[in-house]
Amino acid sequence: MYKLILVDDEAEIRQGLKEIIPFESLGFTVAGEAGDGMEALRLCESVEPDLMITDIRMPLMDGLTLCRKAKAILPMLQCIILSGYDDFDFAKQAIELKTMSYLLKPISSSEFKEMLVKARETLDEEFKKRKNLDQLRVHFQESLPVLREALLVSLLTGNVQPQEALVKAAKYQMTLSSKHSVVALFRTGENADG
Repeated sequence: MYKLILVDDEAEIRQGLKEIIPFESLGFTVAGEAGDGMEALRLCESVEPDLMITDIRMPLMDGLTLCRKAKAILPMLQCIILSGYDDFDFAKQAIELKTMSYLLKPISSSEFKEMLVKARETLDEEFKKRKNLDQLRVHFQESLPVLREALLVSLLTGNVQPQEALVKAAKYQMTLSSKHSVVALFRTGENADG
């Protein structure tokens, strides 16, 4: 279940949404609600929602500013803006903020449900990407000892250029310079150069 918060200065709208929309069956739990942007920001910090559905015009802070500030706190937060104003400038700002939707009130329950289905699908994709990225990070961390050893062997055998070695060392979180160590390479045997 994804957590969502409802933000609207009209309590009856928030209550109406909770009564009409089957959030649970659509994959969401209403983790909180707020009557203004300041209250919503505090709620974002404590609840850490995945989705915020907000009105655009509210006291203290409008929905666009709220989305901008909430995304600064929770970069993965998705936002849906509801507006009673068919204003191109509002819609343009919503697009710039990368909101999931900008919907005009009044909205039908079927439209709202459809929007939530799309929101859940988007959140599912984001969750998969984050999970894959986390798995890659774990795999990289587990591979670091082998990567470091391979780099040191390449350095000792002369199979890597110094600049490339420094770049790889930074990626592998290792330091190649030190005031207290010296590495010397001697080649012996029949095939040794000079």
